[in-house]
Amino acid sequence: RAVCLCCSDAGENLRSRLQQLQSRFTWDLKKEDLELDDLSNQLQHDIDLGLGQRGTVAHAYSYLAYIRYLQDQPEEAVSLLNQTEEKTRECFGEESERRLIVTYGDLAWLKYHTGDYQQSQAYCQRVNDILVKYPVDSSTDLHPDVYGEKGWTFLKLSKSFYPRAIECFRKALELQPDNWEWNNGYAITLYRTELDRLDDSIDLLKRVLRRSSQSAFIHHQLAMCYMRKKINLFSINPRPERDVQYWRRLSIYHLEEALRLKSTLNCLKASLALQYAEDKDRRRCSLSRAQEMFDDVLEKLEDEPASIRQSVYCYYAEFCHYHTIQKDLAVTYYTKGLEFSTKTSDGRFCIKKLMQMAERRLTNSPKDAKAHGILGGSRVTERGIL
Repeated sequence: RAVCLCCSDAGENLRSRLQQLQSRFTWDLKKEDLELDDLSNQLQHDIDLGLGQRGTVAHAYSYLAYIRYLQDQPEEAVSLLNQTEEKTRECFGEESERRLIVTYGDLAWLKYHTGDYQQSQAYCQRVNDILVKYPVDSSTDLHPDVYGEKGWTFLKLSKSFYPRAIECFRKALELQPDNWEWNNGYAITLYRTELDRLDDSIDLLKRVLRRSSQSAFIHHQLAMCYMRKKINLFSINPRPERDVQYWRRLSIYHLEEALRLKSTLNCLKASLALQYAEDKDRRRCSLSRAQEMFDDVLEKLEDEPASIRQSVYCYYAEFCHYHTIQKDLAVTYYTKGLEFSTKTSDGRFCIKKLMQMAERRLTNSPKDAKAHGILGGSRVTERGIL
């Protein structure tokens, strides 16, 4: 017969066991500290892109599962964690058990919250069995795989968690000093934390490259960091063009390396094409090369997930707007970028650009039909979206 286990002694014992687990439910990941919609779109994009080192997609499923729980979608969260387990076993084989400590902890909590207390207890026991099988030397230390999982989680979910990520990777390295994954995580977190304060010798960057020279994920992350450095320079007047070009060239190099390692990534190819177009020192060659790359990407885009298509449309709209000066085509692709979602960062960017283009035309001619068409066709108003 049905029993309200959560109100019984057995229920209290189960909850006490759950609170001892290492899980995203026990790591103080407060809902108010997270941008749930942005994270949801970003994580889905990561899954669609499939970019990263071994096990990255499995991680993304587990982060997204926790976000879905916070969005009151526990059933989908359970499904995503089941995919985490599947992907982890595919990637790590016999090593997967240690990698599933946190996943099973999350499943134990989710089963508890959905009222399936028997399954919750079963997952608690699975965690316990793994910890008995793979003990650590000190009772005060967590398993290094748990420290690593915590570190990646803190790194992925919010900038405000970076100090906690650094501490977790440091703890993991104390237990496994030569582990390449913990070294990568530690270096990446330090790099992101100290990006604006690093000098050009960027020692930390050398460490990242030394450990991860064959990782498309690391090259992509570094390219994104250099793009942000470049963009930050645009707020300076007069703008130091030599510095802009320096950061652009570094971003180009790392995007090229990422594509060399994983040539099927259409989103990265479109991003690189836009960087080529901006490279003024090689402008004539770069524009034609960029156009060829965009043509190639657009031909292959039909089978890509929505998040990838949106990003590519955004990149191509920028290319048309600023480099080939095809304003009408730019409007077409900014608008196509709104066909998927207006709540993503790319969607909001497309809205912003369409608003700016329309407002410039209306400033010169308040009755400009194309300007009103832009606003109407893209469902844009002064407050955002109709």
